[in-house]
Amino acid sequence: TTCMYKHIFRYGSADVGSKTMPCCNIPLKCKLCYPVLPPEQGKASRKTTTVYVDTVWHYNMPEHILSVHEEYSVPGCREAGVMLPAHILRAM
Repeated sequence: TTCMYKHIFRYGSADVGSKTMPCCNIPLKCKLCYPVLPPEQGKASRKTTTVYVDTVWHYNMPEHILSVHEEYSVPGCREAGVMLPAHILRAM
């Protein structure tokens, strides 16, 4: 892309945190909002499809689910509703 605002994130230890840097607040794609993205085209093709998705900061994911996905329960916040899929609970 030629967008002047394009930025490639490098998470490194932020994804898991560490003793000296415990923060692991990274942007996440909500898999309830975007369950499937189109496959990336191979390098043989010069044309690439750009798909823009909203992300949610890791620490804000429970609030996102509470406000946008009202049909789901959030442990410790809202017990009524459909149980969240395991992969989403692990990401929170």
